[in-house]
Amino acid sequence: MSATNPARPRKPAARRGASVLRRGGLIALPWALIILAWYLVGRSGWINPALIPSPQDVLKTFIVLMHGRLPQDIVASTQRVVIGVLLGVAVALPVGFLLGWYKGLGLFLDPVLHF
Repeated sequence: MSATNPARPRKPAARRGASVLRRGGLIALPWALIILAWYLVGRSGWINPALIPSPQDVLKTFIVLMHGRLPQDIVASTQRVVIGVLLGVAVALPVGFLLGWYKGLGLFLDPVLHF
């Protein structure tokens, strides 16, 4: 049996490339429109820049923060999330097994677990 489906012929390589570009454009277009609207609102002066800073100001501040403590803070937050998930799994797996093995325990704790 061959790997290709005879009922559905393969697209030529040029059409596949155009399809990938079209899909990429369809994914990027909404983001570009959102950033354009953000830029226009910021430049128009309709809204206080302290409430909605321009994209350039946000990018400049991000670059400044990335050269400061932000990378360390990201690592610390990621560590906390990973430790929390691992502790949750370490507790939940044995409890789940116990509830599955001992039906009486499951019936006893069911009201608490489904509160």
